[in-house]
Amino acid sequence: MNVYFSNSTSNRGTPIAVDDMQNSSNGDAALVHLGEPAPVNQNMPLADSYDATAGDSGVIEGYGLRANRVPTSRLYKADVSILGESTDAYGGRAIHLEGVNGSSNHGDSGGPLIVNGQIVGVCSTGDSADPGSDFHADSNYANLTDSRQWIADVTGV
Repeated sequence: MNVYFSNSTSNRGTPIAVDDMQNSSNGDAALVHLGEPAPVNQNMPLADSYDATAGDSGVIEGYGLRANRVPTSRLYKADVSILGESTDAYGGRAIHLEGVNGSSNHGDSGGPLIVNGQIVGVCSTGDSADPGSDFHADSNYANLTDSRQWIADVTGV
């Protein structure tokens, strides 16, 4: 597996090989270790904890397909409304949300859910076959804060 650092879908940049991967026992989350360092100019903080509360709002980001399975040309963002708790693809606690002006689609897996300026989840599953054609489609984001201690144990950060 390779990781790319780029904001372009036409020029992914130089590949960096993954030399280790570990999965969380708390659900649909994993960490990859890169074979060589990759500088990151900025990072968004991971929330200490988050309980999905109906009516909360957030933002999702991703490079997933557009409506009718059209490939994306750039990073997209959408505003979302939290509906409550759900379950991710591996049985972990998840955040169930509905798109306000866009929704996640195939290829968005692992993309962030940001609430109050902090990452609280990663894209796990959608509730529709082609959610990109429905701006208000529902999806489930693995609650990443449940894996916070595991992340600290594995990374030392």
